[in-house]
This record gives sequence, structure tokens and C-alpha cells, in this order.
Amino acid sequence: MTKSTWKTLSKLYKQEFGVPETVLSVMCTRAVLTLCVSGMSNKSIAEFLEVDRKIVDEYISIVFGFSGWEKDLDYSPLYRYKTTGIYEGTIDYDLCKKYIEIYSKIEPYYK
Repeated sequence: MTKSTWKTLSKLYKQEFGVPETVLSVMCTRAVLTLCVSGMSNKSIAEFLEVDRKIVDEYISIVFGFSGWEKDLDYSPLYRYKTTGIYEGTIDYDLCKKYIEIYSKIEPYYK
């Protein structure tokens, strides 16, 4: 997608649906972020979504300030965060907290 196409799309979503550009950007990367906090490696995310690995690496780095998982985890940090809890100060905790903060801002646009 070219920058001009993205600007047109962003403008349309803002005018027609009241979706701010920053929210639209995050909505587009939601799947990548959800899979990351669920414990999927960047490589697996890229294969699953059929996108370039560099895109996955970039989204995760920009949003989470984290390089992503090298290997698929044996557990879901998000599930653990929501059910049994994760110790504050761990990377899992920080990722999940940030994810929930982002999700709470974009969730109303999905209804």
C-alpha cells in the first residue's frame, strides 16, 4: 500500500467512522500483537499471517519495544496474565499490560 493510499484510507475511516489514524494503524496490526502476547514467535506469526517477517519484527518492536519471541513459547503469556497472574516487572507482564491498554482503546471500534 502506498503512502497516498494509506492517507486516503485513514481520512475515510476518520470522516466516516470517527476512527483516529493512530487507532487505525493499531487495528491493522492487532493480529500480530495478539499472536505475540499469546506466545507465538515472530517467524510463526509471519508464516501464519502470510506476511514478511520484517513487517512482524517492525510492528512488535515499535508497539512493544521488544524484539519478539525467537521460539514459540510453551505457554500463553496473555492467558497466564488473565488467569493466574504474572509477576510485575517481567517481560510477559509488561507486554500483556501494554497489549490490554492498546486493546481497550481500539475495542470500541470493533462493536
